[in-house]
Amino acid sequence: MNLKKRIAPTARSLMIALLLITGASGCADGFFATASTASATGLVVSLSVAGTPVIRAVDDQIRIRVNGIGVAIDTTVVAAPAQQTRVQLNVSNAVDGGVYQIVVEVRRDSVLQLRGNASAQIRSGQSTPVELALLPPPVATIAVSPPASSIVQGATVALTTTLRESSGALLSGRVVTWTSSAPAIATVSAAGVVTGVAPGGPVTITATSEGRSGTMQITVLQSPVASVTVSSPTTFVSVGGTLALTATLRESALSLLTGRLLSWTSSSPAIASVSAPGVVTGLAPGGPVTITAASE
Repeated sequence: MNLKKRIAPTARSLMIALLLITGASGCADGFFATASTASATGLVVSLSVAGTPVIRAVDDQIRIRVNGIGVAIDTTVVAAPAQQTRVQLNVSNAVDGGVYQIVVEVRRDSVLQLRGNASAQIRSGQSTPVELALLPPPVATIAVSPPASSIVQGATVALTTTLRESSGALLSGRVVTWTSSAPAIATVSAAGVVTGVAPGGPVTITATSEGRSGTMQITVLQSPVASVTVSSPTTFVSVGGTLALTATLRESALSLLTGRLLSWTSSSPAIASVSAPGVVTGLAPGGPVTITAASE
């Protein structure tokens, strides 16, 4: 039997109607094309999303792919307005009884949100129902930026993550947890902000989502010396006498620093010398002599 003789000219193209279930009711049909007639060859794909009644926002991109014998469709539409519930595509060259693969992806700001796929056997003059579940694709890889860094004690650095699924498409809206291999040296907050606690490292900071992890290395440096202040009970010393000086070191936030190397020098060592601990000895009358303490 010649199949073409049995099909009206208007039914020679395959009509695909994608019914997007959003939990809204009373919405108009015919978003991109007129509704298929009862005699037309068609495919009705009912979509559902696990855990949420709303599958898209007003500016989401819906990518629809249909592949099979004689048919290869790859199109992207904007789901606007958000309450629209039907997308229809006209498909030509479909084979009666052929099996076709349908893939739907929902993206927001180019980031993959949901994906679903199914297969359907198309029959001429029939409307073939298919249930297609849209689910968030699982996380395949996590990259942490920057991959390595160093901060001074007391400083912070904010880390970011890039999540991708197996095809390399970007993912968003996933829960990410953070851990530090040495919180006594560097801690990390739930938002991925690292704080240098004590000099040391490198410390491994790990971001984990859906069983996948990404890491970065961070080293905490001691806070640099910002100021040195020298104090003395008096500014005079007799010949042969001694005077102990005190040096106070502070970092940029004015916190006291300890344990730093300190060097002492005298502008006139023939008049007054100074030892490594900062003790001045009067050697001859004269002055004034400048005694300097330096660190870093």
